[in-house]
Amino acid sequence: MGVLHRICNTPYRPVWQLNSKVPQELSQVIDRLLEKNPSKRVASALAVRETLTRILANVQSGRPAIGNA
Repeated sequence: MGVLHRICNTPYRPVWQLNSKVPQELSQVIDRLLEKNPSKRVASALAVRETLTRILANVQSGRPAIGNA
């Protein structure tokens, strides 16, 4: 029960705290995917795919990541 309580109520460690090389925009996507409040999560898998595609294109071209996930 303790583990279940922690999963439901305790915020996780953000990815950028574990690895500072992760682009901020990607960290924001992960934050939204792990959001405990369903209304704050990403609306669809298509939206995630489009955002990840844009982030990948920015990383590969050397452009800085901008915008929100």
